[in-house]
Amino acid sequence: MKFLHFLPCFLFLAAPLLADNKSALKEISVAFDQIEKDYKDWPHYSYQVENMEGGQSRKEDVWKSEGDSGFIRVESQNFDDHGELKTQFFFKGADLLFSLDRSESSPMELKAPTSVTERRYYFAGDKLIRVLEKKGTFPSGKPTNTAGLKNREVPPGELENADETYRTQHEIAAGIIENLRRAEAGSSGEAADAPAQSPEPAGKGASGTGNITGEGWRMIAGSASRDGRYALAWGLKGSTEIQGEAAEDGSLSVTEDEAKLVNYLVDLQNKSIVGPLKGKHFADKSSLGHSTSETAWSSAATFVAQINSGKWATWDAQVYEMKEGEKASLSKGTDLLEPVKKAIREFKAGDKAVKKLGFDNFTFALHDTHIAQRGPETVLVVEVNAGIPKSEEEGAFFDVTLTFSLAPDENGGAPALKSLGAEGH
Repeated sequence: MKFLHFLPCFLFLAAPLLADNKSALKEISVAFDQIEKDYKDWPHYSYQVENMEGGQSRKEDVWKSEGDSGFIRVESQNFDDHGELKTQFFFKGADLLFSLDRSESSPMELKAPTSVTERRYYFAGDKLIRVLEKKGTFPSGKPTNTAGLKNREVPPGELENADETYRTQHEIAAGIIENLRRAEAGSSGEAADAPAQSPEPAGKGASGTGNITGEGWRMIAGSASRDGRYALAWGLKGSTEIQGEAAEDGSLSVTEDEAKLVNYLVDLQNKSIVGPLKGKHFADKSSLGHSTSETAWSSAATFVAQINSGKWATWDAQVYEMKEGEKASLSKGTDLLEPVKKAIREFKAGDKAVKKLGFDNFTFALHDTHIAQRGPETVLVVEVNAGIPKSEEEGAFFDVTLTFSLAPDENGGAPALKSLGAEGH
């Protein structure tokens, strides 16, 4: 199978499929049924990464029909202890016809119900013509089958940046296909750029544990941008070869207090350093012991955030702007941790328990950071666990979701953060 020929010139937008929306919806329905009926018999390539320490895993699949139909099915699944996020894309040639987003989440509490949200997007050419949504809650341990739930027509006004939906979905699918194209080319010895992990063909139980390295750096697992081009890495200042403690799986680490430790943003295609980061993660694995390094990218790799945390608290969190060109460049970092503390202090100003216990006694652990578009604005959303370690006092622990606007600096400096609101849980 030659995966390299799945999508010639995939990133170009196609001409409108059909002007009449009703006719387009009928054609989408016919194509969808045909794809779902036949895709399991088509050439297939799969990519899977597992992170046992964090309970996270990711799987990507692409199928392409062998006949004249030009059908392509793309699927991405992300799993963690809180649930599953699945996205499916259905193509005819280079035209994206339909996509499905399904999120399934369960709180950590014992026997907590599972919440499911599904959104179906229908496209005619490069235009979004219809959106349907299903929402449901299912008892713990029971099947989460949404077939019996009714669809709700979503008015265009409820969607954030609806005009960009086609392009955004198209780019996500293109990134998945490009990752797998590179993987096949790399495994066959052809000239191509390797993905973040080394996949195996579907059916072999692939589980990526490899590491991409360059002169003086090693990639941090799970930190790659959505298109697989860029990633975060760690190294030792002044050293072209890194000597560290090797685990059984071949991954390396150094001590957390290593004086020469430095983190970088790197270009995986050219295996070069784009610029230094303020973070201090010290291992190939994104999670080692009580230490974790979390990376969040905007869809177009314009912004990237690195959050490094220990058992009870985040010790550094920075946001950067990245500019692509003949040579990629990285802005100075904007501290995220202090704006988080300031926003929580204002949000909890009237909280009696926090006032009694003392705000400065709380630690703050940032996690599940997302950078997304909301209309013309870029926003950063971050979950925060606040608490006083080992305390048994009432009100000593609480969770907050914070939203910030994120904008580039007009003079090319560090990006600007502005608090947009907080939501307690």
